[in-house]
Amino acid sequence: SIWAITAGMPSYRDDNAVAYRKNEWFASGFLKYGVTDWFTAKAHAQADDYVAMAGAGALLQSPFGSFALQPAFSHSDAGTGFAFDFDWSLINFAGITGRRESFRFSADYRSEHFRTPGEYSVTANGFYYPIYDYWLRLNASYSLPLDYGITATLAGRYAFIDDNRVSLTGHKVEGDRYGLDLTLSAPLSRTASGSFTVGYSNERYAQVGTTRDNDGDFRFGFRIYWRPDRDTRIATSYDTLNNRSYASATRTFGRGVGRWETSVDVQHDDRAERAAAGAAVGYYGNRFEARVSHTSGFNGVSYDGFDVSNADQRTRLRFGTAVAFADGLFGIGAPIRSGGFAVVKPHSSLAGKRVAIGTTKHVRAVADGWGPAVVSSLPNYSQATIPYDVD
Repeated sequence: SIWAITAGMPSYRDDNAVAYRKNEWFASGFLKYGVTDWFTAKAHAQADDYVAMAGAGALLQSPFGSFALQPAFSHSDAGTGFAFDFDWSLINFAGITGRRESFRFSADYRSEHFRTPGEYSVTANGFYYPIYDYWLRLNASYSLPLDYGITATLAGRYAFIDDNRVSLTGHKVEGDRYGLDLTLSAPLSRTASGSFTVGYSNERYAQVGTTRDNDGDFRFGFRIYWRPDRDTRIATSYDTLNNRSYASATRTFGRGVGRWETSVDVQHDDRAERAAAGAAVGYYGNRFEARVSHTSGFNGVSYDGFDVSNADQRTRLRFGTAVAFADGLFGIGAPIRSGGFAVVKPHSSLAGKRVAIGTTKHVRAVADGWGPAVVSSLPNYSQATIPYDVD
C-alpha cells in the first residue's frame, strides 16, 4: 500500500515568490492498495474552499496490456460534475515487425460542471493564461522498430473543446484542438542521436487576445542529442508549430559528493519575437547543495528582424539541505527529493574514521565528524545493497 495526506493553505507563484491565500485551506489524500499481483485499487479525495472532489480507480494487468480506469466526482458552486479517465498500454509485444512494439491509448472525459480543487487559484497572481476547456480528450500512439536502429512512432491527439463551459480566466480558447505526427528516431553515431517529426496540427500556443486559431497546418521539427564524453551533454531542437528553437549544454566536474555542474541554454520563440538565455553553476556536497543561475530575456528577436530590447533579468540563488531521522538516528545531508533514504552511522569501534557510502568513483554520502551519512534516492518497497568503504 501507498498513502499520503496533505493539508495547508493554497499557494501560487507571484513574481517568482510563493504567495499564500490566507484564510483559505486545501487538503488532499490518496490510497493505493495492491489487492493481487494483477489488480491495484486506488481512492483519492481533495477539497478547498470552493471545490470538493473524490474518486476511485482500478489498475489492471492482463495479457492484453495494462488498464487504468479512474472515475471522479466534484461539487462546487458550478454544480456537480463527473470525470472519467481510461488508459490502455500494451508494451513490448510482437506486432507488425515481430519485434518489440508498443501501443498506448487514453481517453479523458470531463462534464460541464466538473471542477478540481485549486482551480480557482489560477488567476490569483493576475496572469491570465489560455484555458483549454475540453469535454473529451483522446490520445493514441504506436511505436515499432525498423531497420538500422530506427524507431517509428505515429501519434494522434484530439481535444473536443467545450465552448459552453464558463472560463475562470476570461482567456478561453475556443474550437477543437488536434494533431497527428510521425516521428523517426535513430542513433546518428556512437555519441549522438536524433529524431525528426512531421505532422499536421492546430495546437499552437494561444496568444493573449486571440480566442479562435483553429486552422491546422503542416509542421516539422527535429531534436539532436550529443554526448561527446561522459561529462558533457548537448541538445538542440526546433519545431515549426510554434516556431520555437532551443539549445542547451551541460558539463559535470566530478562524481557524487563534491561534484560541480554547469549549464548554458538559449531559447527563441519567433511568434512572440522573444528570446532568452541563461547560465547556471551548482555545487552538490555531502551536507548541502547550492546553485546560482542567471537568465536574460529579450524582446524584438525574430527571423524577419532584429530590434532587441531588454525584457527582464533574473538572478537566483538556491541552497538546500535535508534533516533525516530514522530508527533513533539523526543526520543532515543533501536534499531528499524522492524515493527512500538511509541514515548510516559508523560503529563506535571505528573511532571516528571517515566512512564513504558508494563506490570509489561515485561517493554518494560520507559519515564524518559532522555526524552520520544521509543516503537519498533509494528505491521504495524493495531491498537495496549499498556499498561502503572505511579509510
